[in-house]
Amino acid sequence: MSSIVSTDKQTRNTLLDLLKGICILAVVFTHFRWSEHDKLLMGFPFELDMAVPLFMLISGYVYALSYERNNIISFKQAYGKNRIIKSLIRYTIPFIIVFIAECLLYVIWHTIDPRYKIPNILYALVTGGWGPGSYYYPLLIQLIFLYPILYFLIKKYSKTGLILALLLNFGWEVSKTILDVSPVLYRLLIFRYILLISFGIYSYLNPNKLSKSSLLPFFIVGIVFIIYTKYLDNQVLFLERWTGTCFIASMYIMPVFYVLVRRNCILKNKFTDIIVRCGQASYNIYLFQMLFYYFFAGLVYQYVSYGVIQLLILFFVPPIIGYVFFTIEDPVTKSIIKKLVK
Repeated sequence: MSSIVSTDKQTRNTLLDLLKGICILAVVFTHFRWSEHDKLLMGFPFELDMAVPLFMLISGYVYALSYERNNIISFKQAYGKNRIIKSLIRYTIPFIIVFIAECLLYVIWHTIDPRYKIPNILYALVTGGWGPGSYYYPLLIQLIFLYPILYFLIKKYSKTGLILALLLNFGWEVSKTILDVSPVLYRLLIFRYILLISFGIYSYLNPNKLSKSSLLPFFIVGIVFIIYTKYLDNQVLFLERWTGTCFIASMYIMPVFYVLVRRNCILKNKFTDIIVRCGQASYNIYLFQMLFYYFFAGLVYQYVSYGVIQLLILFFVPPIIGYVFFTIEDPVTKSIIKKLVK
């Protein structure tokens, strides 16, 4: 049996976890060995490629929810030592656990000159480890320090602040081209997500201010941009990197997110309950899928004959072990935070 539930705070949190669950399963699914033709044929640019942009929208929304709940009304409060330390610990402990495991596997499996192992490990520590999506931990650390600026921008200026965020995002894309920022550095910097984070903030602070007619242009621009760049194989000046998830392509998913959180209702059944649990463990699953794909996917492709079985292994193992990892790590981290942060 299924039921539609809505209106209360519990449902809002469940909806956010459901969206995070869908996103993390999409991330795991997209990291399979798909060809570009398969991705386009299955509509990845409109669906699964929107997972990380949707994560950024959710992050903007959830942080705003936390700020309002804790009555954060100044930069002094937002950058308070305890608040910063709590966030740093929350993101870092799961990452360090996975990173240590990755280091052990790296040392055992890689037969490179020992002189390069330690520099490579230190480089990986700074850049988020190994594996697909390894930029995510550095992004979250930057988010801790960037977020208050975007929050108070949107809080004070509302729609004008949103336009300023769009201009900042565009300005970054132009600047990175003029300054010839390397692709490696570009993927590690959070500035390409300024608009998405800001729109997540706006969605929480102003849930009823944008009508469907005002959201429609965002939706259309995003769709046209995706078709023009991904399906017609064209390039756009200043947006030649990460084109499918850049701020213009992501305009497609912004109205969808806004409508979903405004309606604040979900279809509850056993299947959605599983996805919600994945959403609660999404960060741990994300970290573990990095390790699993980087160190073990090659073995699956080599020793498992059938593509369907390969897909099933690579799709189900990371969420299952990632969730187990979450159930063990989360209470420990919360206990550490409780002891260190008064």
